[in-house]
Amino acid sequence: MKHPTFLWVLLLGMAGGMSAQAPGYLGKRFFVKPEFSSMFALSNPTANNAGTDTYGSQGDRLGFNTRYGLQVGYALSRRSAVTLETGYMNTGMVLSATTPSFLYDGGYDAHYLFYNLGGPEVGISLQTYNPLRGSIAPMGFFTAWRLRMAFLNGYILDKQTTYYNNEASAGHSALGINPAYNQLTVGVELGQNIIVADRIVLSISAEVNIPPFNLNLDESYNYDAGNQGAFDYAASNRMRWHSLFMIKVGAGYLF
Repeated sequence: MKHPTFLWVLLLGMAGGMSAQAPGYLGKRFFVKPEFSSMFALSNPTANNAGTDTYGSQGDRLGFNTRYGLQVGYALSRRSAVTLETGYMNTGMVLSATTPSFLYDGGYDAHYLFYNLGGPEVGISLQTYNPLRGSIAPMGFFTAWRLRMAFLNGYILDKQTTYYNNEASAGHSALGINPAYNQLTVGVELGQNIIVADRIVLSISAEVNIPPFNLNLDESYNYDAGNQGAFDYAASNRMRWHSLFMIKVGAGYLF
């Protein structure tokens, strides 16, 4: 009877030790992880005018949406971790605009524009882990729920202007565009963190991001808003497709 009693005591002790285990991997709660995200550009051009719906007459060609980021996380418990992130994205955008002709009343000059659109992003997410599947924050499989805000600016890389009556001698009036655009997205991410040598964090994940306030945008945007409205619509549409779905990899440090 001594041996069975000893086994029961041993098993209960192990169970108690597991339930009392401190958050984090071997007690390490903080992690810092540079990340890279990418996916095929299935709609709209990239910063170097690749992808689909490209600028000019070159046609579609293979392109990738990309994002560079840095994530800082802290394990709140065995089941959860909170992360703060910062990043940078850069892409391309096509825009058509008009300006009143200097020489002809009622006439308009047409502008076909290729913008570089980019800027920093900041975000916060909550990662959840399931200890029953062998995951203990921040190690193992996780699901993350995220808010992210992008602060973007655009500048013109190329422009083609068609002047009213082909009269270009006087030039054209200002476009009247403030090329700044901010966009909030909400997202969900499924991934896995792997700990190597008790310190190195390797990760791979897939994320989906959607803008919560402009999902119903279509080609019927408000023309009364003029070129500024056209810019805002084009930027919103470009961002919606840029980060809709991405594969992300990361490598960082746990301490």
